[in-house]
Amino acid sequence: FIDSSRIINLKTVYDNFKTFITCDQNVINSKKPKKKSVETEQEKFSKFIHAVQDLEYIGFIRTHPSKSDHVFRLVWK
Repeated sequence: FIDSSRIINLKTVYDNFKTFITCDQNVINSKKPKKKSVETEQEKFSKFIHAVQDLEYIGFIRTHPSKSDHVFRLVWK
């Protein structure tokens, strides 16, 4: 987030979010082989949208007026 430019493409962030969630689940499942929970694409997208709404609520990002898949980053290092 800090390394990104002023305008952030949410599609790119979502792809990275999916990768992170998948890797995190693989680590958790390797420690507990008895229970395997596979999240659907809708559940991953729901978690992502919730995280983006939280970032907007606390003032880290705001929506771009003309590009619907981009947001402005409002917090810098």
